Amino acid sequence: MSDQPKRLKKERGVNIFQVTIKGVPYWRVISPKSGKGRVLRTFRSPIEARRYYERELGRVRDFGRRGLRGLSTRQERDALIALDALKPFENVSLLAAVEFYARHHATLDTSVTVNQALAKLLEAKKLDGASKRYLGDLKARLNRFASDFEDQTLCSIGSDEIGDWLRALRLSPSSRNTFHMRLSVLFSFGVERRWVSSNPLTKGMRAKEIQHEPGIISPEQFSALLLNSSPETRPYWILGGFCGIRRAEIERLDWRDIHWEERSVEINPAKSKTAARRLCELGDAALAWLSPYRTNSGPICPGDLQRRLLTDRERAGVTEWPANALRHSYASYHLAAFSDAAKLSLQMGHMKASIVFNHYRQRVRVDVAKQRWAIFPDQAENVIKIA
Repeated sequence: MSDQPKRLKKERGVNIFQVTIKGVPYWRVISPKSGKGRVLRTFRSPIEARRYYERELGRVRDFGRRGLRGLSTRQERDALIALDALKPFENVSLLAAVEFYARHHATLDTSVTVNQALAKLLEAKKLDGASKRYLGDLKARLNRFASDFEDQTLCSIGSDEIGDWLRALRLSPSSRNTFHMRLSVLFSFGVERRWVSSNPLTKGMRAKEIQHEPGIISPEQFSALLLNSSPETRPYWILGGFCGIRRAEIERLDWRDIHWEERSVEINPAKSKTAARRLCELGDAALAWLSPYRTNSGPICPGDLQRRLLTDRERAGVTEWPANALRHSYASYHLAAFSDAAKLSLQMGHMKASIVFNHYRQRVRVDVAKQRWAIFPDQAENVIKIA
């Protein structure tokens, strides 16, 4: 164990100091290398340490004199001006500034326009197996950016321009942050291809999102939807309301994904948002509602799904529809009725149980939650009457 070192002298980046290790005094000399880096030497003898210090100091001085002799008057002036410009940046050396510029300048020859970068990105994402929904959203949002910056090269667009562009969209915080995320994908792709030296997207460009409690529908509303839905759309309401499966995932499901004997729905990687396989449990109520479809085959959802779902909601008298209402309702009622955040996380495809626990804890009363899981085909009318 060493004591606090005591510096004896420092000049031109060459240091000599004394340090005590296990009660024994030593002398150390640190000097810069000719290129990058530093050299540290330790001596038992102070005389040897002093001689080495003087030699290193002479070497550094001579290197500086030889370097200055090779500079023109203009170069000396430019170096002094550059050093003065770097004063506000305490830890940035002239060499580091030059290296940064060299890296950035190198991208000028290899960079491409925003339109070219976007076309290459979409092609790469398609080959990587990205979903059609994701590719469509990526293309739509980045096309909006490309329409304003189409002729500019990727490396010529600064953080300030991107930040101003995002704020000028005048969108909700959530929508703006989605644009931020898609742009970050584009510029990260540009870094990989060496079209840009670094990703200019920063956290400071993101809008502040106020977290609201997730909106849910009541057992009476859910019962009304099941009773008033068409035979073609009813499986969608069942899988969303009783299993918490995401809408995009339900739309990709086939009747072969329903394992009747195991009482589960398989979400394979190709159909999962997270590209990970999971099994969603089919409870007694879900099985009862799905039983008429046991012999069905092909896709579970019909075409023109959105129009059909709106018709179902109109017939059921459900006028207000919160975002992701089925999935949020499933999570809220499941946690209240069964108090098993870990199991719920597995069902919903989340990585951490804390996600559902933090979002859905204490959202509904236990007695209301139990009523939700007791909506069977022959009892659905009773639920509406209770309301």
